[in-house]
Order: sequence, then C-alpha cells, then structure tokens
Amino acid sequence: WILTGLVLLRDLVIVFGAITYKLLFGPVNGNPTIASKINTLAQILYCLAVVAAAGYQWPPGWVVLALGAFVLFSTCVSGIDYTLIYIRRAQVVVRERASHRH
Repeated sequence: WILTGLVLLRDLVIVFGAITYKLLFGPVNGNPTIASKINTLAQILYCLAVVAAAGYQWPPGWVVLALGAFVLFSTCVSGIDYTLIYIRRAQVVVRERASHRH
C-alpha cells in the first residue's frame, strides 16, 4: 500500500502543481517527460508481474520485488523531474514579468 500511496501522491502533486502553475503563471505544456514514460512502463510491468505471480507463480518473487523497487525509484525521479521543470518555467515567467514592468 505504501507504493500505491506514493504513486498516487506523485500524481496528486503533478495535478495540483499544474493547476497552481496555470492559475499563477499561464498555460501548462502537458507533454510527458522521458522519466514519466519510463515510470508508466515500470508501473505497468510491475502490475503485470504481481498478477502473473499470484496466478501462475511466475515471475519469481525477486523479480516482482525488483520491479517494485524500480517503480519506487522511477516514481520519485519522475515527480522530482516535473517539479524542477515547472519551478524553472515559473522562474522564467517571473523574470519576464519583472522585466516588462521596468
């Protein structure tokens, strides 16, 4: 449940971050990053592995564990990646707004 919670928390941070960015800074570019695409693939493979392991005793437990660990890692990387991208974009907007005032 901890992994599920972390994945959902990452998604909530992205959604609320996008809403906040749109309200304060302007349009949001909704294109997924490479880190996000890797994370999505990892999540799909992990879910398939969990179901297959429960139903067919394959793949071995260590593979399921490794995929879960990779999902944990890629979720953190992807969430941090989005956060840093939009912090940088917000900084650019703030600088542009400040330069137009002077």
